[in-house]
Amino acid sequence: MADIDLGKVVGDPGAPGPQGPPGPMGPQGDVGPAGPRGLQGEIGPQGPQGKQGPRGYPASVNGIDPDSEGNIVLTPPVIGAASNTNLLDNWYFADPVNQRGMTEYTAPSYNGYYGIDRWMQYNKTRLTISEDGVSLFYPGGADVGTYILGQAAEDFKALRGKMMTLSLLVSSLSQGEINLFVQFHEDYEGNVDSDITADAGLLRVTFTVPVDAEMMIFGINAPGKNPCVFSPVAMKLEPGLFQTLAHEEGDTWVLNDPPPNKALELLKCQRYFQILDFYGGVCISTAFSNTYGSVQFPIPLPTTPRPNHNIIVGDNFRIFSKNLEYPKFTPTDKLVMGNRLYIASFGYDAREVYSIDVYPSDRIIIDANL
Repeated sequence: MADIDLGKVVGDPGAPGPQGPPGPMGPQGDVGPAGPRGLQGEIGPQGPQGKQGPRGYPASVNGIDPDSEGNIVLTPPVIGAASNTNLLDNWYFADPVNQRGMTEYTAPSYNGYYGIDRWMQYNKTRLTISEDGVSLFYPGGADVGTYILGQAAEDFKALRGKMMTLSLLVSSLSQGEINLFVQFHEDYEGNVDSDITADAGLLRVTFTVPVDAEMMIFGINAPGKNPCVFSPVAMKLEPGLFQTLAHEEGDTWVLNDPPPNKALELLKCQRYFQILDFYGGVCISTAFSNTYGSVQFPIPLPTTPRPNHNIIVGDNFRIFSKNLEYPKFTPTDKLVMGNRLYIASFGYDAREVYSIDVYPSDRIIIDANL
């Protein structure tokens, strides 16, 4: 049987089928090399100054938080621990240092007049001292008010630019009004004052000492022309925003610190003022005259006075030796060296022993007040 050749039959191409799903992602290729760093762009203009933030303040003083009034309220176990050093001298008016020894002082005019140590009285103010301490009476009359009592700071330059607080505790204010003041310049420019009060209690003012301060006087002011009568207990000057002079216990103000050591307060005051009292007929000093007949008598001092002092020797000093019987001794030279005062004169026998005394009793005053 013969083979049959069917041939190759090719039809038209069919339509494309639907796209299949994507295959799985291949592994990440290697990171190419970093391109070169571009040039730094120009700095833009400075933005506007922001608003000044609120004034800060310390959260506590030696761990004691101030109350909303700015007072440091202490409990008995920590009284004294949180108290700053008082930069004033003779600040405890309940028992002040009073070398002049009088119980009443009256300022003759507006200018400062010293009564109790380190404190100047002004404008006919009368200060009295009793068992209860100091009382002050201002008779009134000044049209714009006046200083009553003030203390000048010797080292005020060290306080320039610093924030300080001045406070005063008053036990009674029976008449008038008072406030605190701080003076920095002779012309009173930039004076700082506390709020005015007609009530006893605590006064205070916080301030920054000007960098150009020429002086510093702290004290009590009568803001009006009416009389005022009051009794101060204590005053304090300290660094910082808050007062640590006193705290309230119920309705009563109580000092944070005990009264100061009066002997130490006296020594501080004697840097500015000293009174040397001598009893009549008692030898004060003995010295040898030199070859020229000049003799210098040394007298010990309790402390070294500040410079620019004035030495006042009483009229009842006498000089004597084995050949000389008690003529009046008038010093021709007065000199302080350290804690010794030397009073000298000349015209005596050479290389002779001389002594001085007083009769009746008399004194030497060294005044170095500001």
